Order: sequence, then structure tokens, then C-alpha cells
Amino acid sequence: MGSFIYGCRGFDELETKQFSWIMSRLNKQFSFEDCSFGLSQNKRETARGSMSGFVGHKKSLTVESSFFGYRTSDGKKHFEVRDLEKIG
Repeated sequence: MGSFIYGCRGFDELETKQFSWIMSRLNKQFSFEDCSFGLSQNKRETARGSMSGFVGHKKSLTVESSFFGYRTSDGKKHFEVRDLEKIG
């Protein structure tokens, strides 16, 4: 739930994790815990996989948002337009 990042493994993995962590501190809608850093075999054909492997661009990542909304201390909340605008 929430917004999260799929990042690639590589020499800048720490940098990608730092970016994700900062996003989670700036936006309550963003979940660092739901981020994933790696590229499974079935994801190598995606744009992120192609940029990382074929082109050699190791800073490729995907930001995704759940249709269900995000978690808050009071439970779960649906995304509003302004929530998604904050994420970018």
C-alpha cells in the first residue's frame, strides 16, 4: 500500500535507497518499507530493466502507487489528487 520504488541493484544501490528513504520522510504517502531493490529475471524486459542492463544506466527506478491508498496511524486512507501531486 502507498507509493514505493522498485530500484536496481548495482554500484548506486545505496544512493537509490537513500532517495527512497528521503521520499518516505517527506511524504506520509510514501512507504520505504515497501520499496524493493533488485531486478528479477521476469523484470529484465521492463523499461527499468532495459535501462539498467542494455543501456547501462544504473539509476533506473520505478515509482508506483497502490490503487488502495496508503497507511496512516489511523488506519488506511485513499489517495487524493494532492497526495499524488506531492509524490510527483
